[in-house]
Amino acid sequence: MQHDAHSVHLAAIHDDPWGERWDPTTQQHLGECEPCRRTLEALRATLDRLKRRRQTTAPASLVAGLRRDIATLTAHHAPSPSVRPRVALAAALAAGLVLGLGLGRYLAPAPTIEAPGAGVEVARTVHDFLDDVTHDRYLLERTGHPLELVTDETDRARLWLTESLGFDVALGRVPEGWALEGTRVWHTVSRLSALASYTSPVGTITVFAVPGHGLAFEDASALEDGYWYAEGWGYRGVAWHDGELAWAAVGNTDLDGLLAWVKAYRNR
Repeated sequence: MQHDAHSVHLAAIHDDPWGERWDPTTQQHLGECEPCRRTLEALRATLDRLKRRRQTTAPASLVAGLRRDIATLTAHHAPSPSVRPRVALAAALAAGLVLGLGLGRYLAPAPTIEAPGAGVEVARTVHDFLDDVTHDRYLLERTGHPLELVTDETDRARLWLTESLGFDVALGRVPEGWALEGTRVWHTVSRLSALASYTSPVGTITVFAVPGHGLAFEDASALEDGYWYAEGWGYRGVAWHDGELAWAAVGNTDLDGLLAWVKAYRNR
Protein backbone atom coordinates (compact mmCIF):
# COMPACT_ATOMS: atom_id res chain seq x y z
CA MET A 1 0.00 0.00 0.00
CA GLN A 2 1.24 3.47 -0.80
CA HIS A 3 2.28 5.60 2.19
CA ASP A 4 -0.42 8.20 1.43
CA ALA A 5 -3.15 5.57 1.67
CA HIS A 6 -1.46 4.07 4.72
CA SER A 7 -1.49 7.47 6.47
CA VAL A 8 -5.25 7.75 5.94
CA HIS A 9 -5.79 4.57 7.96
CA LEU A 10 -3.35 5.74 10.65
CA ALA A 11 -5.32 8.98 10.91
CA ALA A 12 -8.56 7.02 11.31
CA ILE A 13 -6.97 4.91 14.06
CA HIS A 14 -5.77 7.92 16.04
CA ASP A 15 -8.99 9.89 15.52
CA ASP A 16 -11.18 6.98 16.67
CA PRO A 17 -9.12 4.40 18.61
CA TRP A 18 -12.15 2.17 19.28
CA GLY A 19 -13.28 1.92 15.66
CA GLU A 20 -16.85 3.18 16.01
CA ARG A 21 -16.65 5.20 12.78
CA TRP A 22 -14.03 3.30 10.81
CA ASP A 23 -14.50 2.80 7.11
CA PRO A 24 -14.55 -0.94 6.23
CA THR A 25 -11.25 -0.50 4.42
CA THR A 26 -9.59 0.55 7.69
CA GLN A 27 -10.80 -2.62 9.41
CA GLN A 28 -9.47 -4.64 6.48
CA HIS A 29 -6.14 -2.78 6.58
CA LEU A 30 -5.70 -3.62 10.26
CA GLY A 31 -6.20 -7.28 9.47
CA GLU A 32 -3.30 -7.11 7.04
CA CYS A 33 -0.87 -4.59 8.60
CA GLU A 34 0.94 -5.67 11.77
CA PRO A 35 2.68 -2.28 12.37
CA CYS A 36 -0.71 -0.51 12.34
CA ARG A 37 -2.14 -3.07 14.75
CA ARG A 38 0.74 -2.39 17.12
CA THR A 39 0.18 1.36 16.75
CA LEU A 40 -3.47 0.86 17.68
CA GLU A 41 -2.52 -1.37 20.61
CA ALA A 42 -0.06 1.24 21.89
CA LEU A 43 -2.60 4.06 21.61
CA ARG A 44 -5.25 2.08 23.47
CA ALA A 45 -2.74 1.10 26.15
CA THR A 46 -1.77 4.76 26.58
CA LEU A 47 -5.40 5.82 26.96
CA ASP A 48 -6.01 3.02 29.44
CA ARG A 49 -3.04 4.17 31.50
CA LEU A 50 -4.41 7.70 31.48
CA LYS A 51 -7.82 6.47 32.64
CA ARG A 52 -6.27 4.70 35.62
CA ARG A 53 -3.84 7.47 36.49
CA ARG A 54 -4.64 9.36 39.69
CA GLN A 55 -2.55 12.47 38.99
CA THR A 56 -4.69 15.49 38.13
CA THR A 57 -1.98 18.05 37.40
CA ALA A 58 0.86 18.19 34.94
CA PRO A 59 3.87 20.43 34.26
CA ALA A 60 2.80 23.89 33.10
CA SER A 61 4.62 23.50 29.79
CA LEU A 62 2.70 20.30 29.04
CA VAL A 63 -0.61 21.95 29.92
CA ALA A 64 0.15 24.86 27.60
CA GLY A 65 1.06 22.56 24.74
CA LEU A 66 -2.09 20.49 25.15
CA ARG A 67 -4.26 23.58 25.23
CA ARG A 68 -2.70 24.76 21.98
CA ASP A 69 -3.48 21.42 20.36
CA ILE A 70 -7.08 21.48 21.60
CA ALA A 71 -7.45 25.01 20.25
CA THR A 72 -6.28 23.71 16.89
CA LEU A 73 -8.91 20.99 17.02
CA THR A 74 -11.74 23.40 17.81
CA ALA A 75 -10.60 25.83 15.12
CA HIS A 76 -10.73 23.18 12.41
CA HIS A 77 -13.98 21.22 12.25
CA ALA A 78 -12.51 18.66 9.87
CA PRO A 79 -8.73 18.53 10.40
CA SER A 80 -6.66 16.81 7.75
CA PRO A 81 -5.37 13.25 8.28
CA SER A 82 -1.89 14.59 9.02
CA VAL A 83 -3.23 16.72 11.90
CA ARG A 84 -5.74 14.33 13.48
CA PRO A 85 -3.31 11.89 15.13
CA ARG A 86 -1.55 14.62 17.14
CA VAL A 87 -4.75 16.42 18.12
CA ALA A 88 -6.71 13.31 19.10
CA LEU A 89 -4.04 12.10 21.49
CA ALA A 90 -3.43 15.60 22.84
CA ALA A 91 -7.14 16.03 23.61
CA ALA A 92 -7.23 12.68 25.41
CA LEU A 93 -4.11 13.56 27.40
CA ALA A 94 -5.57 16.92 28.37
CA ALA A 95 -8.85 15.36 29.49
CA GLY A 96 -7.18 12.62 31.52
CA LEU A 97 -4.10 14.33 32.96
CA VAL A 98 -4.91 18.00 33.21
CA LEU A 99 -8.63 18.54 33.52
CA GLY A 100 -9.47 15.44 35.53
CA LEU A 101 -12.46 14.70 33.27
CA GLY A 102 -13.55 11.40 31.73
CA LEU A 103 -12.03 10.51 28.38
CA GLY A 104 -15.44 9.82 26.85
CA ARG A 105 -15.50 7.94 23.58
CA TYR A 106 -11.73 7.44 23.65
CA LEU A 107 -12.14 5.05 26.59
CA ALA A 108 -15.07 3.03 25.27
CA PRO A 109 -14.70 -0.79 25.21
CA ALA A 110 -12.51 -1.87 22.32
CA PRO A 111 -14.02 -3.95 19.51
CA THR A 112 -12.33 -7.13 18.36
CA ILE A 113 -9.93 -6.83 15.46
CA GLU A 114 -9.93 -9.99 13.40
CA ALA A 115 -6.30 -10.63 12.54
CA PRO A 116 -3.86 -13.54 12.58
CA GLY A 117 -2.80 -14.12 16.18
CA ALA A 118 -5.31 -11.65 17.62
CA GLY A 119 -5.84 -12.12 21.35
CA VAL A 120 -2.57 -14.04 21.78
CA GLU A 121 -0.01 -12.63 24.21
CA VAL A 122 3.22 -11.97 22.29
CA ALA A 123 6.58 -11.71 24.02
CA ARG A 124 8.30 -8.37 23.39
CA THR A 125 11.82 -8.41 22.02
CA VAL A 126 14.39 -5.86 21.00
CA HIS A 127 13.24 -6.48 17.41
CA ASP A 128 9.70 -5.39 18.37
CA PHE A 129 11.15 -2.31 20.07
CA LEU A 130 13.19 -1.32 17.02
CA ASP A 131 10.28 -2.01 14.70
CA ASP A 132 8.09 0.26 16.82
CA VAL A 133 10.55 3.15 17.06
CA THR A 134 11.33 3.21 13.34
CA HIS A 135 7.58 3.19 12.67
CA ASP A 136 7.12 5.92 15.30
CA ARG A 137 9.74 8.07 13.60
CA TYR A 138 7.77 7.71 10.36
CA LEU A 139 4.59 8.75 12.19
CA LEU A 140 6.34 11.75 13.72
CA GLU A 141 7.46 12.94 10.30
CA ARG A 142 3.94 12.50 8.92
CA THR A 143 2.41 14.51 11.79
CA GLY A 144 4.85 17.41 11.59
CA HIS A 145 7.23 16.11 14.31
CA PRO A 146 5.39 17.92 17.16
CA LEU A 147 7.25 18.56 20.43
CA GLU A 148 5.64 19.39 23.79
CA LEU A 149 8.71 20.99 25.35
CA VAL A 150 11.02 22.98 23.08
CA THR A 151 14.39 23.36 24.79
CA ASP A 152 18.09 22.88 24.17
CA GLU A 153 18.83 22.35 27.89
CA THR A 154 19.38 18.69 28.77
CA ASP A 155 18.76 19.13 32.51
CA ARG A 156 15.47 20.91 31.90
CA ALA A 157 14.37 18.24 29.42
CA ARG A 158 15.31 15.45 31.84
CA LEU A 159 13.34 17.03 34.68
CA TRP A 160 10.27 17.60 32.49
CA LEU A 161 10.28 14.02 31.17
CA THR A 162 10.86 12.54 34.62
CA GLU A 163 8.00 14.56 36.13
CA SER A 164 5.70 13.67 33.22
CA LEU A 165 6.44 9.94 33.14
CA GLY A 166 7.28 9.02 36.72
CA PHE A 167 10.63 7.38 35.92
CA ASP A 168 14.08 8.96 35.64
CA VAL A 169 14.96 9.78 32.04
CA ALA A 170 18.71 10.40 32.19
CA LEU A 171 19.26 11.87 28.73
CA GLY A 172 22.75 11.47 27.36
CA ARG A 173 25.46 13.88 26.33
CA VAL A 174 24.68 15.91 23.21
CA PRO A 175 27.29 14.90 20.59
CA GLU A 176 29.47 17.63 19.12
CA GLY A 177 27.80 19.46 16.26
CA TRP A 178 24.31 18.49 17.43
CA ALA A 179 21.69 20.29 19.53
CA LEU A 180 18.75 19.12 21.61
CA GLU A 181 15.58 20.36 19.92
CA GLY A 182 12.98 19.32 22.48
CA THR A 183 11.01 16.47 24.02
CA ARG A 184 7.57 14.93 24.31
CA VAL A 185 5.75 12.01 25.88
CA TRP A 186 5.12 9.20 23.40
CA HIS A 187 4.00 5.55 23.44
CA THR A 188 6.19 2.64 22.36
CA VAL A 189 5.79 -1.14 22.75
CA SER A 190 2.50 -0.61 24.60
CA ARG A 191 3.92 1.67 27.27
CA LEU A 192 4.41 5.39 27.81
CA SER A 193 7.83 6.47 26.65
CA ALA A 194 10.15 9.45 26.53
CA LEU A 195 11.11 11.06 23.22
CA ALA A 196 13.93 13.54 22.62
CA SER A 197 14.83 15.09 19.28
CA TYR A 198 18.37 16.12 18.29
CA THR A 199 19.23 18.11 15.19
CA SER A 200 22.28 19.12 13.17
CA PRO A 201 22.89 20.44 9.65
CA VAL A 202 23.00 16.82 8.43
CA GLY A 203 19.66 15.67 9.86
CA THR A 204 17.63 14.65 12.90
CA ILE A 205 18.06 11.78 15.36
CA THR A 206 15.18 10.81 17.62
CA VAL A 207 15.89 9.08 20.94
CA PHE A 208 13.26 6.93 22.68
CA ALA A 209 13.39 5.55 26.24
CA VAL A 210 10.95 3.10 27.84
CA PRO A 211 10.87 0.97 31.00
CA GLY A 212 12.69 -2.19 29.98
CA HIS A 213 10.67 -4.78 31.91
CA GLY A 214 9.34 -7.52 29.66
CA LEU A 215 11.68 -6.69 26.77
CA ALA A 216 14.04 -9.50 25.74
CA PHE A 217 17.35 -8.22 24.41
CA GLU A 218 18.79 -11.61 23.41
CA ASP A 219 18.16 -11.53 19.68
CA ALA A 220 19.84 -12.37 16.40
CA SER A 221 19.78 -8.70 15.40
CA ALA A 222 22.68 -7.89 17.74
CA LEU A 223 24.99 -5.41 16.03
CA GLU A 224 27.84 -5.77 18.50
CA ASP A 225 28.12 -6.31 22.24
CA GLY A 226 25.42 -4.20 23.91
CA TYR A 227 23.88 -2.81 20.70
CA TRP A 228 21.07 -4.00 18.44
CA TYR A 229 20.14 -2.74 14.99
CA ALA A 230 17.21 -2.76 12.56
CA GLU A 231 15.91 -0.86 9.53
CA GLY A 232 12.31 0.01 8.80
CA TRP A 233 10.05 2.67 7.27
CA GLY A 234 13.06 4.32 5.64
CA TYR A 235 14.97 4.74 8.93
CA ARG A 236 17.73 2.99 10.87
CA GLY A 237 17.56 2.29 14.58
CA VAL A 238 20.13 1.30 17.18
CA ALA A 239 18.93 0.05 20.58
CA TRP A 240 20.65 -0.53 23.92
CA HIS A 241 19.68 -0.92 27.56
CA ASP A 242 20.91 1.14 30.45
CA GLY A 243 19.78 0.29 33.97
CA GLU A 244 16.02 -0.21 34.01
CA LEU A 245 15.38 1.54 30.69
CA ALA A 246 15.53 0.43 27.07
CA TRP A 247 16.81 3.08 24.67
CA ALA A 248 16.86 3.53 20.91
CA ALA A 249 18.17 6.18 18.53
CA VAL A 250 16.54 6.48 15.10
CA GLY A 251 17.71 8.43 12.07
CA ASN A 252 18.33 8.20 8.34
CA THR A 253 22.10 8.44 8.59
CA ASP A 254 24.33 5.48 7.70
CA LEU A 255 24.78 2.72 10.27
CA ASP A 256 28.38 3.58 11.18
CA GLY A 257 27.42 7.21 11.73
CA LEU A 258 24.38 6.31 13.85
CA LEU A 259 26.37 3.89 16.03
CA ALA A 260 29.12 6.49 16.53
CA TRP A 261 26.44 9.03 17.49
CA VAL A 262 24.98 6.64 20.08
CA LYS A 263 28.38 5.92 21.62
CA ALA A 264 29.10 9.65 21.90
CA TYR A 265 25.61 10.18 23.39
CA ARG A 266 26.26 7.55 26.07
CA ASN A 267 29.72 8.91 26.90
CA ARG A 268 28.68 11.07 29.84
